[in-house]
Amino acid sequence: MRRIIFIAYILSIVWIGAIAQDQPDTTQLTKIKVDYADRGILQKDSKNGDVQKLIGNVELRHDSMYMYCDSAVIRNNKVVAGGNVIMQDGDTLVVFAGLVNYDGNTRQVDLRDSVILTHGERRMYTHHLFYDLKKRRASFTDGGLLVDHETELTSRAGYYLVDQKIASFKGNVIVHHRDFDLKSDSLIYLGDEDQGIVRFVSFTQIVQDDAEITCYSGYYDLSESKAFFAGGANYQAPSRRAKAEKIYYDKEKKLITLVGEAVIFEKDRVVRADSIVYYEDSEDIQLIGDAHFKNEKSQISADVLFYDGKTKAVTTSGQTYIVDGTRIIQADAVDYQEDSGWAIARGHVVLRDTVQNTTIIADKALYRKADQFIKAFGSTRPLLIKANQSDSLFISADTLFSYREALADSSATQADSQRIILAYADVKVYKKDFQVVCDSLSYESRDSSFRFYHQPVIWSDTTQLFADTIYAYMSDNEISKMQLLQNGFIINSNDGQYYNQIKGRQLFADFKTGSLSRVLVKGNSESYYFVLDDEGAYIGLNKAVCSQIELEFGDKNKITSIDFYQEPKFEFVPIQDLLGSSPKLGGFSWDEDRRPTSKWDVLKPSKSKSKKNNTDESLSGKKTERSIHTVPIQKKSKKIKKE
Repeated sequence: MRRIIFIAYILSIVWIGAIAQDQPDTTQLTKIKVDYADRGILQKDSKNGDVQKLIGNVELRHDSMYMYCDSAVIRNNKVVAGGNVIMQDGDTLVVFAGLVNYDGNTRQVDLRDSVILTHGERRMYTHHLFYDLKKRRASFTDGGLLVDHETELTSRAGYYLVDQKIASFKGNVIVHHRDFDLKSDSLIYLGDEDQGIVRFVSFTQIVQDDAEITCYSGYYDLSESKAFFAGGANYQAPSRRAKAEKIYYDKEKKLITLVGEAVIFEKDRVVRADSIVYYEDSEDIQLIGDAHFKNEKSQISADVLFYDGKTKAVTTSGQTYIVDGTRIIQADAVDYQEDSGWAIARGHVVLRDTVQNTTIIADKALYRKADQFIKAFGSTRPLLIKANQSDSLFISADTLFSYREALADSSATQADSQRIILAYADVKVYKKDFQVVCDSLSYESRDSSFRFYHQPVIWSDTTQLFADTIYAYMSDNEISKMQLLQNGFIINSNDGQYYNQIKGRQLFADFKTGSLSRVLVKGNSESYYFVLDDEGAYIGLNKAVCSQIELEFGDKNKITSIDFYQEPKFEFVPIQDLLGSSPKLGGFSWDEDRRPTSKWDVLKPSKSKSKKNNTDESLSGKKTERSIHTVPIQKKSKKIKKE
């Protein structure tokens, strides 16, 4: 019977509609249609429009929109529906509400009372929702909640574009996701089949685990767990802070990328660069462009820097600058192991010790922090510079070493240390007051002593000294003493024509203000000394042989006195008998062409050159030559009167 009543009601509506259709339709609007109702009442009102009242299991439709409710009132193509209202727009959008006002002319809907909008996996909850069927746009102004998969978004106002799956929220926006919580004033949510994308358009705060991120723009891709933060992005965690113009985050790769004035602050270090790539799992850090790395132990800057979180190794490239206490390292590239303290520097290497005022320049260098060990080598000769305001020292060789060595100081409660410098193969030394060439050398800062090995040659002013081994001692940046051990030889010449010569097993020389002041010759002592008259003209040559000779020198290395010990033998040769030649003792070698004349000369490798082996008749009638066997140091004999 109820079905018959409903059919009769529908027929009446159709009849009424047919009458209405006899009138011209100027609006070209489609009418709301009633598919079903338990009861229907029609009230005629020519002035305000007829009213249809539908009660019980009401089913309406208008174009692609379907509505189901407990009751409805229709007037002028408008519906007021109440009681468990369900509105369906298309195949995927369904809205539930307690009360609905629908205008079929404008196709706009006002939904109230526990409104729930569902679209695929998305659900929107609010007390008051506006929906435009033409634009397929839902909006609210009194607070709302959007739920999409595991994401919940709440705000004071917002709208949702159904076809584009885009939601916009404004005012006290809160996003809750399993990975983070977010607060913002405005944001846009882009939905997809799996998860959506949260796009920030105003100041935003994201809390993730124990970290907080703030920014003014960016996005969070929930489906791929990727994020982008911009507009002065800041990251804050209990043990770490970071900031940059832009921050990229990839959860799956555990990768954070900071771009633009990027900086990371940690309790024990600070890193800065144009861009920073941080790997969360390994704690590896890559700094790109104007990179700076600083911790409690050292400070490093480079074009590009990579830090290994496990080994604490640092690898750099391009214009590297490292400050480690009082030591500074510059190079084109550096590999540095923080745990072991080892570093290798390559390309235009400069190592400086600001306390010792020492600089090493090389193509390559090894460095160990514990004892400040340095090995400098490479395709070009390394150079060591011991800086001094008045006269710097320059040392170059095929390979240079420098390190600190512990010393037990009886006057101190703790062990002290000294600086050791080693150089080997084709060593050259330049200082204004002396120059050296030798095969190898060592230097100890404790007593400022040099040891020159394998037939070294030393020049001081117009004097040349050589022996199998030479020890030299510095005082106030000048030579104070020198020991020529085994086959010592001293040559002095003011004009390059005649040569004063002293030789012996061992020679001990004292210097004042960089010039010879005294020489003691021990063992097989021989000397050739050219005598001058008061006018400075040559008179002749004094030859002497004895066990020991002691000489005193004045200005310009001129001999002022000679003492001979233990049965000396003398011979005087007038200058006219020399026929313009300068006799030479056995082992004589004047190597002025090997002498470094500037700091740049020490960088030039020596040419292969055999030593001259000039010999001369000694007073004993035997030819003498330089030997390289060891001769023990003899005790000083009694001084005899000069003959």
